Amino acid sequence: MVRADISSDRFLLEPLLQGSAGSVIATDQNKSDEKERRSAREIGPFDIPLYATGSINISEAVWKDLVVKNFLAEYVLKDNVLNLTRMDGQVAGGSFSNRARVDLGKKGLAYSAEVDLKTIQANPLLTAFVPKAADSLLGAMDLTFALDGRGTEWQAFSRSLSGDGNMRVVDGRLINPGLVSGLSSFLQLPELNDIQFDNFTGQFNIVDGKLNLDSQMLSSILKLFPKGSVGLDGSLNLALDTRLSPELTAKLDRKGGILSYLADKDGWTQMPLLLKGNFASPRFGLDPKGVQAQASKVLGNELGRQIDKLFKQQDPSQETDQQQTEEGAQQAEDPTRKLLHDSLKKLFGN
Repeated sequence: MVRADISSDRFLLEPLLQGSAGSVIATDQNKSDEKERRSAREIGPFDIPLYATGSINISEAVWKDLVVKNFLAEYVLKDNVLNLTRMDGQVAGGSFSNRARVDLGKKGLAYSAEVDLKTIQANPLLTAFVPKAADSLLGAMDLTFALDGRGTEWQAFSRSLSGDGNMRVVDGRLINPGLVSGLSSFLQLPELNDIQFDNFTGQFNIVDGKLNLDSQMLSSILKLFPKGSVGLDGSLNLALDTRLSPELTAKLDRKGGILSYLADKDGWTQMPLLLKGNFASPRFGLDPKGVQAQASKVLGNELGRQIDKLFKQQDPSQETDQQQTEEGAQQAEDPTRKLLHDSLKKLFGN
């Protein structure tokens, strides 16, 4: 066993991960050879007949414009497996504390890691690891997750990546132009052209190149509950349970009464939406399943109200035929399901 301590003032990661095989690949190969070309570009496998321990101390490391400062790691290298028992540093305004295992004996390398990020600025991290989601989210993020993956080329790495975790972003702002303007336009609320929130929390797992998310984003005027999948390629497939504050509802429902059936116990209006497309071209629409659930709930509440009204009548036998006729006509003109459907259609053109 040997001990080797490594230190550097500045270290660039991308040249190390790019490998050199790509330079000997013909550029005119067709798409059927893409998998082979990607495999050829992957680094490894390595056979290192060495048992070593030590530390790695780098003042500044750079990968895809993401600058890591004061990087400190302790490692054990044995049987072509590199175990990083400690890996700390500062990045994007926050800090990280990780543990990782890298199998150097496999082509493209194979990784497993436990990651704990504290108060990291969200946008630089997304830009580096999920380029399609760049410039979408601002705020200080706490992120804890475990992952496994293989590959040094993004296409291979994103397909093999798996893991789960949870996250929290505080005092944030949604800045993706397509998402912000798309939601504002669909709901016909200019106030949502600037979406700021107090906190955004969620749990997720990653499988088959998709991040499956169950989350909530809360502010004083808007509550969003995104649930579904976000592809590492930028694709979106989310049920977006949306709650509007009484103030926003009043602006949307200027005539009054149209959205009263959709209010929850706190007076917030619930809008079942869908978000599809991708970060560059998101598409908003009504969620048919959500609308159906809302309709069932509204009908149940209306039935309960009518039954309650019936039992509160002190002497139903004294009700005149004219009153019964007028009440029957009123109910016929105001069926709850039709009101819900027509109201949503009128507001959003669906």
